[in-house]
Amino acid sequence: MADACLFIGKDLILFSWVDNIISIGKEADSILKKLEKYFKVKDLGLASHILGLKISQSDHMMALSQQHYIEELISQYGLEDSKLNMTPIQSNIKLEAATDKEYKEFKILNINYKAAIGSLSYLSQCTRPDFAYTVGTLSHFLEKQSLSHWLAFKREFKYLRKTKDLGLTYSMKGSSDIIGYSDSSWAEENNKKSCCRYVFNYGGAAIS
Repeated sequence: MADACLFIGKDLILFSWVDNIISIGKEADSILKKLEKYFKVKDLGLASHILGLKISQSDHMMALSQQHYIEELISQYGLEDSKLNMTPIQSNIKLEAATDKEYKEFKILNINYKAAIGSLSYLSQCTRPDFAYTVGTLSHFLEKQSLSHWLAFKREFKYLRKTKDLGLTYSMKGSSDIIGYSDSSWAEENNKKSCCRYVFNYGGAAIS
């Protein structure tokens, strides 16, 4: 068992969430028959959606995207008519910790900043590693926010509106090697803390 929801066997990977199960591998059909001996099971065929992810499959390709989830978030935060941006964060932006006055002014707006950043974090971890840096930057201010941090959050969604159809595509023709990239910055100006980011690819797209 890799974690509470993921089970890995010799020829099978099984993912469970509440009463939903996705199985991948040569033993997918046989494990279904075994489960039917103990539980009432409904086979829905090839997976197409789970936990806000859209799954598209063919003989040699699998694609993951979250366009519908992004559209729901855009509607939730009232950004349907916002302008589009080509980048997730402004170049050379310098976000600073909120002062007590700025934090009090922001609290009046009754915005759940932590939940908002959490929704972005879920996207970046599932199918959109292209804005992981932005999520990390905005996460520095989870305890104390100001309007400038919220405006940076809204800019992120202007980028998502522009790129909502992007996702990850894995191909059997892609590299079978695990390829990793990393970068780091030394002692950021705002908090003097170093920052490191990485991405690992397999089959032509990111896996971590």
